[in-house]
Amino acid sequence: MAENFERFVSAISDMRRPFVLDGGQATQMEQEGVDLSGHLWSARLLRDNPSMVKKTHVAFFLAGADVAVSASYQGTVEGFKRAGMSDEEGQRLLKFSIKLIREARDEAWEQMHKHGSASKRMKPFAGASVGCYGASLADGSEYTGGSYGISLEELRKFHLDRLKLFAEEAPDVFAFETSEMSLRR
Repeated sequence: MAENFERFVSAISDMRRPFVLDGGQATQMEQEGVDLSGHLWSARLLRDNPSMVKKTHVAFFLAGADVAVSASYQGTVEGFKRAGMSDEEGQRLLKFSIKLIREARDEAWEQMHKHGSASKRMKPFAGASVGCYGASLADGSEYTGGSYGISLEELRKFHLDRLKLFAEEAPDVFAFETSEMSLRR
C-alpha cells in the first residue's frame, strides 16, 4: 500500500500533466439502458449486473481516467439489508466492488499494453468510493447537509466499518466523495 501511496502522491503532484478522474458512472450506465432507480443506485448492480459495472470501469480507464472508483458510493450493509439481503451479503458486495474495480483496472491496463498506449501513461489507480452518510439515506441529503440525528461517534463507526471491508480488498486509493455538511465547520 505504501508503494501505491507514493505513486499516487507523485501522480497528483506532477504539474506537467492533468490527473484525470472518472465521472458520470451512473450516467454511463443509464445510457446503456440500465435502470438505477431505487435506494442502492448503481450499487445494486454489484449483485444484479456486475458485468455492466466492470464494463463501465474499463471504459473509463481506457478513456484516460487515472483513477476510477468502485460502484460503492450508495452501498452500505444497511442499504443492502433494506433491499432484502443479509449482513454477510452486504459485506460481500462491498468487498466485491473493490475486486471489480481492480479487475477492470488490470483488464484495461492489459489492453493498453496490447495497443501500445501503456507506455504513454502511468498505470491507473483503482479507487474505493466511500460515500457519505447522507448518501446511504438515498434522499439527496448528502447535497443539502444536516445532522442526520446521529452522533459523531456513530458517523465514525459508519465510515470505519466500510473502510475496513474495503481495505481487505486493497484498493489503490480511497475516494471520500461528498462530505457531511455538519462536519464542515
